Amino acid sequence: MEVNVHQAKTHLSRLIQQAEEGEEVIIARAGKPAVKLVPVTSEKPEPKYREFGRLKGKLNLPENWEEEWKLIDKELEELMNDAPLVSEPMPGTEPI
Repeated sequence: MEVNVHQAKTHLSRLIQQAEEGEEVIIARAGKPAVKLVPVTSEKPEPKYREFGRLKGKLNLPENWEEEWKLIDKELEELMNDAPLVSEPMPGTEPI
């Protein structure tokens, strides 16, 4: 249902009730739709990211993933401790 602003002012209570009952109520200004009345729900939907099992079947880890993770950890640690942070000195600075 689409009504103009004057009608909305006059029949606001009725329009609110219709929106609460599920009817689409649009208020138009100068013949152009401006706003839509929608009911406010008292229950907040649970966000999708908290749905348990959402990644089931989408994340496939190899059976030895813990061993591979430890190897990656070790490799990163060696790179960070043994290799220089910058491979070439910045222009205008002396190498360390």
